[in-house]
Amino acid sequence: MEPTGMSWFPVAHHLADAGVTVARVKGKRVKALRRYLSEHAKTDMADAQILAAMPSFGGPRLDPVHIPDPRSHDLQRLTKQRSRFQNEIADARRRLLDLIRWASPRLEAVLPDLGTRLSLALLQKWFHPSDV
Repeated sequence: MEPTGMSWFPVAHHLADAGVTVARVKGKRVKALRRYLSEHAKTDMADAQILAAMPSFGGPRLDPVHIPDPRSHDLQRLTKQRSRFQNEIADARRRLLDLIRWASPRLEAVLPDLGTRLSLALLQKWFHPSDV
């Protein structure tokens, strides 16, 4: 199987429950092999043929998929989502700080952490977006 988002997971889970050994390949390897074998557009049929051919090509062998128990899987997904949210918050703060540096460089020196109520109040008073 080629991992595409999480759409592969329920199928892999069902097959593993039925006793089928499921292997997942790395998307980068499939893309490289597709590029090597064909100059044609990406299609489902071409992808199926490439995935079927993966074991016969050199390089690392296919490893069976580890399907975690539901609680572990939930924790993994929650951790990944939390990390993504933290990165989005950090990016937004970085963009806001860049805007502050551009529009009012002196304001940066008096602002504490951008997440505090004091910072938000100062920004609302002295740095209204419509005024900028």
